[in-house]
Amino acid sequence: MTEKPPHIGDRIVGAIVLADIRERIELGRQRYGTYLMTHNGLDAAQNAYEELIDAVFYTKQDMMERADLAAEVERLQAQVKALSKLVCVMREAMPAYTALLEKHTDIVDAWVEANIAMLNE
Repeated sequence: MTEKPPHIGDRIVGAIVLADIRERIELGRQRYGTYLMTHNGLDAAQNAYEELIDAVFYTKQDMMERADLAAEVERLQAQVKALSKLVCVMREAMPAYTALLEKHTDIVDAWVEANIAMLNE
């Protein structure tokens, strides 16, 4: 299966990566007092291996958190859909409810008038 070519995006990733690299180089110099150099007594392969393991953990963490967020978005979208349906039902029922309320008001008004009339007799 061949991958389709990308379309033009918003930002140049390479430029951002280069800026990150420059920042990382300077951070290393500040932290250790020197730039990373060859023959420095460190096991570069071991360090890289450990960093790659960390990267796998961070990547999996991000994937899990994104899945959680996607599930939450899906749950919220379902709630919005249910509430939208409820609003539609309420809009459809509003004329009948208003008519019923008006009848109730008429009945109460008639009852009050009848009681006032009885008190005045």
